[in-house]
Amino acid sequence: MYHILKHGSGGEKQALLKVIGNHSASYDELLAVSKAVHTSGAFELGKRMIRVYFRDSQRMIHENFPKSSDRDMLSSMSNVIISNKFLAILKQSRE
Repeated sequence: MYHILKHGSGGEKQALLKVIGNHSASYDELLAVSKAVHTSGAFELGKRMIRVYFRDSQRMIHENFPKSSDRDMLSSMSNVIISNKFLAILKQSRE
């Protein structure tokens, strides 16, 4: 959302500002925000950042903990970030 407010077009910003704090936003208003996430580049930027943090966390876990089932469990927990269902839903809204 920060990316949209900082770098988005006027229309993208307005779409977002319309739904912030609006618990009764219409489907069309929410769809406009979803589109703004994609057209502003926020979605791709977010995906890149998630990948970087994921790789960094995997590297740090494997470099700093001895091989064990605990380390493997910790390592697999970070997979939740990569396979986040909300990212998948947001990605589908682009299509």
